[in-house]
Amino acid sequence: MPTTIRLCESDQEKFKGPQEVLFDWSALDDLPFDDLDEIERTIGMTIPELRVLMPKASARVMKAVTWIARRLAGQTDDWAAFNIRTRKIVTGYVEPEDDADPPANASAPSSGSGASGTD
Repeated sequence: MPTTIRLCESDQEKFKGPQEVLFDWSALDDLPFDDLDEIERTIGMTIPELRVLMPKASARVMKAVTWIARRLAGQTDDWAAFNIRTRKIVTGYVEPEDDADPPANASAPSSGSGASGTD
């Protein structure tokens, strides 16, 4: 499930960029090998390792996930200098959108249903 990530105010001022970024595992699926390899070498773990560690939300995992999300959003933060306050990061889940369109006038009774018995 996609996750929104927001840095604390002081880190936002320090690192600039978008106020909120989205971390979505499926976005990594679209990256070419060289980009994935560079990310894994930079964060010091493989993507599968990160997936396993993600539920623990350790400082290292939160830094990695935030750095990756910002990178996918176009930021070019230097990993070594990306010294964020990982315990002050605010995260949230993005609810999946319902792809089905509701029927038109779903709450209004359809015309012609239920005859009134009058002429």
